Amino acid sequence: MIHGQHHEASPQYLRQYAGEAAWKEDHRSEANGTQASRALRSVMTSPVNRTWAGYWQRTA
Repeated sequence: MIHGQHHEASPQYLRQYAGEAAWKEDHRSEANGTQASRALRSVMTSPVNRTWAGYWQRTA
């Protein structure tokens, strides 16, 4: 997943990448529409995550 989808993973964000991979594994048997609805509902009801907000604007 690191080389194919993300290309590179900073150790700082490794826990979040692992969480994403675990979520995909846990929900792999659900229909795509169900997964999309679940993800959208989670995004819309969760507060802003300050770890990820604006990460692309930070200096390396």
